[in-house]
Amino acid sequence: MLANPPTSTVNVRIQTVKAIFIVAQTNVSVIGLGIGFSATALTGTLTAVASLPGNPGSSAVAQGLLYSSASITLPAAPYLARIIGVAETGAVTTGVTTGGLSLDIQGGIILPPGGYAVFTSSAAGTASSFIGSYIWVEA
Repeated sequence: MLANPPTSTVNVRIQTVKAIFIVAQTNVSVIGLGIGFSATALTGTLTAVASLPGNPGSSAVAQGLLYSSASITLPAAPYLARIIGVAETGAVTTGVTTGGLSLDIQGGIILPPGGYAVFTSSAAGTASSFIGSYIWVEA
């Protein structure tokens, strides 16, 4: 999850999202990018993930926050903003989705303070097999 906390002073412009499944999936599923909004802080089992700055010489700290969790309590179900691709049932070694799924949004999705983005799936997947990433700009 990428969240722009309600206390943020910037908008988060999503540039690119990527997803890959490292083991064969039990079900074929459509993988999407869901977005939503909450005027209050998100709750649940939120495991913070460190973000890496695109400008390593900068002392700026990102206001956008990354979380990894299977149990996040959202105030409302996010809506599907974009389809990223399809996760198939072949293992990475078969070449079905070796390159992963990638969507170049070019700043076309803006998360205002309180906005958040999550990866969505149309079907349950194989546990502990998903790796996702976000690239964003704050302005």
